[in-house]
Amino acid sequence: MNLILLEPGEVIDGGPENPGHSIKLSGARAHHLLNVLRVAPGHHVRVGILDGPAGAGTVQSIGDNTVDLRCTFDMMVPSRPRVDLLLALPRPKVMRRLWAQIAALGVGQIILTNAERVERNYFDTHVLTPECYRPLLIEGLQQARDTRLPAVSIH
Repeated sequence: MNLILLEPGEVIDGGPENPGHSIKLSGARAHHLLNVLRVAPGHHVRVGILDGPAGAGTVQSIGDNTVDLRCTFDMMVPSRPRVDLLLALPRPKVMRRLWAQIAALGVGQIILTNAERVERNYFDTHVLTPECYRPLLIEGLQQARDTRLPAVSIH
């Protein structure tokens, strides 16, 4: 994980007396910070807001499987990549492995379509639901240090 991605609702403005944004991380992101990066108070990490700006976070405190960050973000939001991917739908097992890799490449839109050899039942798989592919896309973005989530359309 080269960038900690945050949902826009997770970012709390510190107000005029305390500049910056407060974030309390738990779960897989806190686990990664604590056990892989071995952060301590005062350490800096790269952060970004999903579909928003990137920035830097300073570890304020560490709790029971939680990490408190104070973050500052760039003023400029990166533009959406100008590369779109048109892909005949592969087997579901293969598609599941591709989501993160496609996001890491910096694709602006993923268009999945039917082709002569694509079996109809591939379109009924859970791998094409946002609940399945969104975390995989976010994983790819974190690896590539990007914040722009690709749009997905299925035809």
